Amino acid sequence: MKEKIITITVDGASQGQWSNLLLELNLIRKAWKSYGVGMSLKAPGLKNAIEWGTRVNDYTRPSRRPGKRVQSNLVYISYSSTVAAVISFNKILE
Repeated sequence: MKEKIITITVDGASQGQWSNLLLELNLIRKAWKSYGVGMSLKAPGLKNAIEWGTRVNDYTRPSRRPGKRVQSNLVYISYSSTVAAVISFNKILE
């Protein structure tokens, strides 16, 4: 099949809108791949937008102290509130 080329010109988009557009086009590219359609994207900032936009929340903040790892506050808060809820619930049952 003959190669088809689409040119999209974006004017006046903010950086957030631009990265969202690139992520949406990347999702389309991934979805159509299973149907045998090969797509390639070329855009300024594409690599960084896809790299940062497709991450799952596995990023840990770097520590300022050598040898120490900083844990995510979300994990600590959800764990402590769950333990507190279980303890208070057990006291109600007693």
